[in-house]
Amino acid sequence: MRGVVSLAAALSIPVQLADGSAFPERNLILFITFIVILLTSLLQGLTLPYLIKRFDLPDLDDASPEEETESRIQRELADYMLLHL
Repeated sequence: MRGVVSLAAALSIPVQLADGSAFPERNLILFITFIVILLTSLLQGLTLPYLIKRFDLPDLDDASPEEETESRIQRELADYMLLHL
């Protein structure tokens, strides 16, 4: 879903103007839009594992059944904030 609105907006540019001439630089606009969507998706996808390791995020699958996940996360965030302020 990332970039769908940008791509739809770029594709909605008409091929021809009202006078019948070609829309100036339409292909360049489509190309740049596609490249920006591709690069931002790749950048975010490739940096996510690094960020998870960097911030040492807990694995939520290891939560004990008797402990509610949301309260555990809130407690860990509060502990983190107290240690790093």
